[in-house]
Amino acid sequence: MRKKYSNQLFHLVKNLGIEPNNLEMEDITDGVFIVKVIKYIGTPLSFFIREETGSFDLFDYKYNQFKPGFPQTLYYPYDKYVSFNEVLDAFKFWINSHVMEYLFEENEPDLWNEFKLGNKSLNIEAIDFSNRDNFSADERKQIVMSINELRFLIHNEISPNEEEKLLIKERLEYLIESTNRLNKYDWKGLVITTLIGIATTLSLDTEKGILLFELFKRVFNNLPKLLP
Repeated sequence: MRKKYSNQLFHLVKNLGIEPNNLEMEDITDGVFIVKVIKYIGTPLSFFIREETGSFDLFDYKYNQFKPGFPQTLYYPYDKYVSFNEVLDAFKFWINSHVMEYLFEENEPDLWNEFKLGNKSLNIEAIDFSNRDNFSADERKQIVMSINELRFLIHNEISPNEEEKLLIKERLEYLIESTNRLNKYDWKGLVITTLIGIATTLSLDTEKGILLFELFKRVFNNLPKLLP
């Protein structure tokens, strides 16, 4: 593959918010074809770019799908080769519709299992957010489960797109991480900032903005204690 195309692929990866270290690439030979294989590390998913034998500028492609058994498609298009711009569009689709769905599924909390194990967000209202004590280990566990439930509800009831899901995940994970370094009172202020940030990220209208706070209230049933 020409360097200009490899570089375009690199820039697309960065623009999609993917860390290039999460991908590994290698060239393989498939009969008379040279194929660039791009694997998302830690997953069964790969994207294959096959170079037409008589040209440096024409390609077809296939990929593993997020389906049972992670089957590979046939090479697209079926009867011709296409420019690299079309390959980039297909790669972007693969990342958003297959890789991201795989990652979201892997990271999705199993709320039934957590409930069975006794790790559900019990007694969250017992946390006193008005004092400046640090969180205990049990309190952090309660908050982690509550935030995971909130993420689940946002995905299912507000239906953000793939890019928005990634941004929501980052904001909520930052909220979780902050319980290790902020006291309860300071963390309370970060919660409101985070909710406003999520509402802004999703460009929510008034109705959906209210829904977001209702979802938060459903999970953190001591919402009044968290409001400044």
